[in-house]
Amino acid sequence: MRKPIAARLGPELRHSTAKGPEESFSLSSLQTSLRPYESKTHMKTRYWLIGLTAIPVLGSGAFYFYAQSQKPLLELGVGYAARVGCGCRYIGNRPIGDCVKDFEPGMEAIALRDDPTTKTVTASVPLIASRSATFDPVLGCQPELLTR
Repeated sequence: MRKPIAARLGPELRHSTAKGPEESFSLSSLQTSLRPYESKTHMKTRYWLIGLTAIPVLGSGAFYFYAQSQKPLLELGVGYAARVGCGCRYIGNRPIGDCVKDFEPGMEAIALRDDPTTKTVTASVPLIASRSATFDPVLGCQPELLTR
C-alpha cells in the first residue's frame, strides 16, 4: 500500500517552518492555487482564438498596404476613365451607363458618376482614388487639377 501524500512529502513541505508545525501542508491549498485557465484544453482553445483573431487582422493590414502600393496605378486608371467617360457622355452624347463599355479590361472596379449641371464626370474606386473630368465646348474634356 502506498503512503499518504502528506507522508511522502519532505518535512519542509509537510510543515511550514515560518508558521510553526501546527499548520501542515494540505492538497486542498494546492488545488485552490491552480488557475482554471492552466488546463491544456483551455490553453489550446485560447491559442486557437488568438490565431483566428490574428488572421483577419493581418489579412486586412496586408490588403491595406497592397492597396496603398497600387494607389498610383489606380489614380492613373481613374483619371483615364474620367476622360473616357466624359468624352463618351458629352462628346458622343451617350448615357453614362453605356460608357463603361469603352473601358479597357481590368477597369471593372471603377465607377462613373455624372453631374449634368457642371458637365463633369467623376470616376472612382471606392475609398482609394477619385478623379474628375469637365467638358469644355472649346477644349473638350479636361481633367481636374491635382492639388496635394
